[in-house]
Amino acid sequence: MKIRVAGYAKLAKLWEKNREQAISYHTEYFEQKYQNNEHYELIGVYVDITGARDIRKRPEMIRLLSDCINGNVDEIVAQTKGYL
Repeated sequence: MKIRVAGYAKLAKLWEKNREQAISYHTEYFEQKYQNNEHYELIGVYVDITGARDIRKRPEMIRLLSDCINGNVDEIVAQTKGYL
């Protein structure tokens, strides 16, 4: 059984202008990282573009935590662990 992994990225508010490009980039990054991996299955990519440090103001983090609580995600991977 593969470990179900979710990718998370929190980007600075300045990325709001290029939101679609930023989301596309991070989605592709995580998809390539886990492509053809025999141990992990990428469940989804969650990207918050915000200046907020408070988790309650990060909708994708809330959605990710909800998916974890519901048993859909086994492991969270982030490029920068300080944002978890």
